[in-house]
Amino acid sequence: MCALAVTAAAGVVGAQPVLRDSAPGAAAPRRSCFRPRPRAACRGFSVVEAGVYPRLAGTEAPRPWGARPQLGNHASWELGYMVNTRAGTALGGSAVLGVSGAGARWGAKARYRRWLPGEFAADLGAGPVVADVAVPVTASAAANPVLWARGVGATADVGVSWRGTVGLGLRAEAVRARGGTARAAYA
Repeated sequence: MCALAVTAAAGVVGAQPVLRDSAPGAAAPRRSCFRPRPRAACRGFSVVEAGVYPRLAGTEAPRPWGARPQLGNHASWELGYMVNTRAGTALGGSAVLGVSGAGARWGAKARYRRWLPGEFAADLGAGPVVADVAVPVTASAAANPVLWARGVGATADVGVSWRGTVGLGLRAEAVRARGGTARAAYA
C-alpha cells in the first residue's frame, strides 16, 4: 500500500509516495513484471502456468467392459494477472485451458497468493470449470454407447511455488454431467 507523505521545503509543499513495505531509499516497484514477485519488486505480475495433474482418486463410470475414471489425468495451462495488494499478498484471476483423455476443458479461477520467506509462495485458486466426463454405460446401451458428456462444475487448487518457476499442488474437481456428478482429486 502506498502512503502519501507531505513535505515542506522553503515554503513549497509537495507530495511524494512512500512505500510502506520497502526499505528507505529503495527503488519504487515496477508497475508490472512477467515473473511473479512480491510488492517490493512489482505492483502486479503475469500468471503463465502449465501443469500435469495425475488423478489420485475419484468417481468411476461403470461400463460392461470395465469401469473408467469419470475425470482422468489432464494437463492444463493458465494465463492471467495478479496484483500485489499489500506486503505479502496478491489477488487476481486466470483463464484455464486443458486437455485430458476425455477431451477439452476450460474455466476461470479467482486466485490468492501469499508470499513466504525464501522466495516461496502459497497459492489458492477456485472457479467454474467445463470438462468432458466419462458417463456410465448400461449393458442394454453397450451396442451404441454414449461414452462422454460435457459437464459444468467447480475446480479448486492449493499449491506452493518457488521463484515463480516450479511448484507442487493439489486440485479437486466436481463436475455435473449426464449420469450424475463426477469428482476427482489430483496431485
